[in-house]
Amino acid sequence: AAVEATKAYVTALVDATQAANARAVAVATAELIEPAGSTAAVGSLSTEQVEAMIAFLDDHGLLTGAAPTVEAVCDPLV
Repeated sequence: AAVEATKAYVTALVDATQAANARAVAVATAELIEPAGSTAAVGSLSTEQVEAMIAFLDDHGLLTGAAPTVEAVCDPLV
């Protein structure tokens, strides 16, 4: 539903491939924010979750340049 609602603002989402990519990113982000079955506070992050998100974004060609390290992402959050 979120991707469909966003099409009016992000015209690239009219393309089925782009819409599918956006949905995959939204699902992966939701899993990062609140993993299925987790009892941790919503939004708390582990290095394993950050590593999985970096791998997901890199595997889908959604990063510009080299993938950042987990430390580069997590250290500024501390």
